[in-house]
Amino acid sequence: MKLKILELFGGIGAPRKALENLGVDVKSIDYVEILPYAVTAYNAMYDNNYKPQSVLDWNINVDLLIHGSPCQDFSNAGKNDLKSGRSILYERTLEIIDRELKPRPKYVIWENVKGLIGKKHIKHYQHYIKKMESFGYINYTGILNSLDFGIPQNRERVFTISIRNDISKWFNFEVLRKRPMQPLINFLEDNPQAIDGYDVVQPSMIKSIETGKTTIAMTYVNTITTKVVRWNTSLVWKDYTNFYVYPRGTDGKLINGSHNRAWKEDKYIGCIPASKIPQISKIEDKHLLFRYLTQRECFRLMGFTDEDFDKILLKKIPKNTLYKLAGNSIVVQVLEAIFEELLDL
Repeated sequence: MKLKILELFGGIGAPRKALENLGVDVKSIDYVEILPYAVTAYNAMYDNNYKPQSVLDWNINVDLLIHGSPCQDFSNAGKNDLKSGRSILYERTLEIIDRELKPRPKYVIWENVKGLIGKKHIKHYQHYIKKMESFGYINYTGILNSLDFGIPQNRERVFTISIRNDISKWFNFEVLRKRPMQPLINFLEDNPQAIDGYDVVQPSMIKSIETGKTTIAMTYVNTITTKVVRWNTSLVWKDYTNFYVYPRGTDGKLINGSHNRAWKEDKYIGCIPASKIPQISKIEDKHLLFRYLTQRECFRLMGFTDEDFDKILLKKIPKNTLYKLAGNSIVVQVLEAIFEELLDL
C-alpha cells in the first residue's frame, strides 16, 4: 500500500528522498512550494511537473504531512509576532489540517530551528501544540543534530511529531537509529586542484578568520545556511590533500580529525592542537589557503547524492540559489531515522 504524503513548504524534497531511500512506496499527493527554483530542483530529481504554488490557497487529503515553514523569523534577530512575519505561515498549515484535510493526516511532522523553543519564540511552539492537541493529536518534540546521523554538519533542528490519537503508535526520540559521523573529507570535492572561483577574497571574511569569528572546518562544518559568504559559515582548506590523521594508540583506528590532526610542514602549518583555532594571522596570503564549500558539497552535507545534484545542475539554477536550496532543506539521514521509528520500518 502506498504511503500518501503531502509536502508543504516542500523545498527540494528531503522527506520524499528519505522515504525512497528506505524503500517506502511513496505516492506524492501534492507538493507545495512557492519558490520557482526549488520546484525546478524537485521536479528534476523526482521527474515531476509540479508548478510553484502558495500554501495559502491549497487543499487535499493525505496520510503523512511534512511541513517546515520559513524559519528566519524564529532566529534571535527575527520577528516575534503571531500576526506577521514569514514564519507565521505555520498558521496556514494549522488551517489546512483543521478545515481542509478530511480525514486529518495520521501523522504530521514539523521541522524548524532551535530558536523556536527558546524564550523569545516559545509562544509560537506552545500555540502550535495546543492547536494540534485540539485537532486530536498527541505530540512529541525533540532536538536532533545531523552530527548524530552520520553527517559532519553541526545542524540542530527541532522536530515535532504529531500522531492522530486514534492511531496505536507512540514516538520515542531516544530510540532513533544513530550513525557514526563520517569524515568530512568524504564529502569534499575529489580534486581540490580543479576547484576554482571559491577562494576567500572578501576583506571582511579574511578579517573574520583572523579573529576566529569564522571557523576552519576540520572534522565537521557549521550549519549550512542560505548564503555561503557570511561570518558564521565554515571554510575548508583549499588544498586539503595536505592533511592527514594519526591513528589512535589504543586500537589503531583513525580518528576523524577530533584529535592528533596535523598538516605537513610546508608552506602551510605544522601540528594544530584540536582545542585551538589555527594562528593563521601569522601566515601570508590567507585567501590562498581557504575556500568556501561548493554547492555540490553542500548538497552532499544535506544527504543528497551526486546523481541528485547533477539532475538539478542541468536546470541551470544560479549558483547562489543552489546554496539557498541546500540551506533551506532538511538533512535526509535525520528524516530517515524519524521515518524508521514512526512507520515501524
